[in-house]
Amino acid sequence: AVLAQAGTIRRVPGRAGGTFVAHTKVDRDLSLIVGLPEYLRRQGFVAGTQVLSATIAGAEEYTATHLALPAGSLVLDIARIRLADGIPISLERVQLPAELFPGLLELPMGSSIYELLDKHYGIRPEDVVEHLEVVDASAEEAGLLGVSVGTPLLAITRTSCTAAGTPFEFSQDLFRADRTRVTFRTKADRAQIGQRAASDRAIDLRPQAPAEPAPPD
Repeated sequence: AVLAQAGTIRRVPGRAGGTFVAHTKVDRDLSLIVGLPEYLRRQGFVAGTQVLSATIAGAEEYTATHLALPAGSLVLDIARIRLADGIPISLERVQLPAELFPGLLELPMGSSIYELLDKHYGIRPEDVVEHLEVVDASAEEAGLLGVSVGTPLLAITRTSCTAAGTPFEFSQDLFRADRTRVTFRTKADRAQIGQRAASDRAIDLRPQAPAEPAPPD
């Protein structure tokens, strides 16, 4: 029971069940802006990558909106399977403005794209917005990740901007929920909640100003 609670083993009920060794989960910390290979190295995994495709295509409207591009603008479209200790952990699709990264597709795609962008183009993520939701694996996704159709996956959508506020990356990652744990880190500031107006339902969240010192006697 202790090993099951710690995640070292998993217990499956039923006639076909039993007790099995569980794979160690990768901790995906959304408060750190680093590539997945760096996450894996820090946690003792051997990182691997299988490139599925790397092409130039016209941006779909959804992608163009996130990259602040006109619809149909050329983007680099890269699809890869990421491995941890040789086992698929995620399926990722990265889309980048082609104009910003000429010649990128001629570089090896087996490592961190962030490292390639920093080394060859001097661009690194400074402001990243990520959204997390749970989706069911399609037949194609299940086959690539080695899971059953309908298995829950952690879908992370990411938009990355430079320090100047220029969007340069739109990514859609699908992580195996049985191999991944997501960590959020939040720094709480003291806040004062106030109603803007009696007829207004919106709530203002303002930093609470420090108390003024009492006047001298």
